[in-house]
Amino acid sequence: MTNSGPTLDDILNDLAVAEPITGDLLQRYVDAYPQFAGEILDFALECETPSADEDEPVTPAVTAAGKRMYDQLMAILPEQMMPRNPLKDLDMAGVERATGIARPLLDAMKKGLMIVGTIPDGVLVKLAAYVRQTTDELRAGLAGAPSTDAALEFKSRGKPETRQPRTFDYYFENSGLTDGEKRATLEE
Repeated sequence: MTNSGPTLDDILNDLAVAEPITGDLLQRYVDAYPQFAGEILDFALECETPSADEDEPVTPAVTAAGKRMYDQLMAILPEQMMPRNPLKDLDMAGVERATGIARPLLDAMKKGLMIVGTIPDGVLVKLAAYVRQTTDELRAGLAGAPSTDAALEFKSRGKPETRQPRTFDYYFENSGLTDGEKRATLEE
């Protein structure tokens, strides 16, 4: 088997040392490696979004920085190139029965609230098989823009808050799953 180019890890390592990450730099990386566009953009967003302590509320400055970075990312990717979340129109109860992946985790993935790079390979393989995609296609779809119809998902007296994506482990540990359900989710 021949090596057709750098791996995703090599590309992200190169991007990590590039300071600062600008829209032009991202455009060069996306043009050079379109097969990894979702992962590159997800990584850049993680790198450039200021981190906030999970116990403290997100400040307006952090929210503004995240929005600026998101806007830059969306400006360089044309709408037709944005991967579509493969879970968007699926019945999560059916996906849970077929894959064994717990519903709270599926819901977080569907809503774009989970950092895609933290999802274990075994979970991605089961989900990719169910949606009939490769794991790379699935990652790209899950890393795409979150749903903009949040207001339709919640009954709210005020404006719905945008929640920051969290790791798989965060949702896994805070899902309320029993040990048996956790084992079933992680089984390959």
